[in-house]
Amino acid sequence: MRMGYTCGYNWCKEDIEYLKNNYLLQTNKELAIHFGVSDSSIEHKLKRLGLNRPNDIIGAHISKSQISNINLIEKRRAVGKRLGSLLRENSEYKKKWKLSQKNNPIIQKHRNNFGERMHNNLIMRERMLDGIRHSQKHKEGNRIKVQMILKDPKLNEKRLFMMRLAKSSDTHRIKISGEGNSMWKGGLSFEPYSPQFNPLLKSKIRKRDNYLCQLCGKLEEGSKLNIHHIDYNKLNNLQSNLICLCRNCHSKTNTGRKYWQEYFQKNRIEPSK
Repeated sequence: MRMGYTCGYNWCKEDIEYLKNNYLLQTNKELAIHFGVSDSSIEHKLKRLGLNRPNDIIGAHISKSQISNINLIEKRRAVGKRLGSLLRENSEYKKKWKLSQKNNPIIQKHRNNFGERMHNNLIMRERMLDGIRHSQKHKEGNRIKVQMILKDPKLNEKRLFMMRLAKSSDTHRIKISGEGNSMWKGGLSFEPYSPQFNPLLKSKIRKRDNYLCQLCGKLEEGSKLNIHHIDYNKLNNLQSNLICLCRNCHSKTNTGRKYWQEYFQKNRIEPSK
């Protein structure tokens, strides 16, 4: 077997031409067997050549990170639906939410200046128009690829196989999600934050904690520090219940909640008067 791309395999013009003509007709494994390289070498070369294809139709390998991203998107959609039900017309929650948005000077300043900045800045305006053109081009390219796959019996069979495989994995995911999971807390993570938990309150907490992570002492650089609820109650927005944590330390608090709640209650910083 010849060595992979990253190990020094030299791609000649005939190999590249064959790859361009068959990357939509064959999977990474079939192409790897043809060239005598690994699957990752084929994927790497396709990215270098700018040849993209839909994973769910062609039958290419889907990594665990991609599956976790899909699950995260589904959770965010569920949260969006729940927020949509809370923000229905003339609801009490919607009135409080609108009032908090109206009284927040940071949000109002951003809303008032965004349109003016976008249209007066030629660079930002050109980026926006370029993004619209790129999106339209991408949609048209995907439409042509799907039509070509549906017309080809071999590729269409692969598409149907991957759809059946996805359904079987979904049934397993449903079994271990929700109440079937030992870590299930009754859906607390999907509950929406109250209107009082806004950017103005977060900036006050960061300033109170001197822009330092209250667990590892890391200084805020680049990305802003996360604001953590000590008792894990999203509706309890008292300053004594909020602390600053960096992204890594905030992820640690997702497990062993009882320990972290007791830890931060003993070591929390009282708000300045």
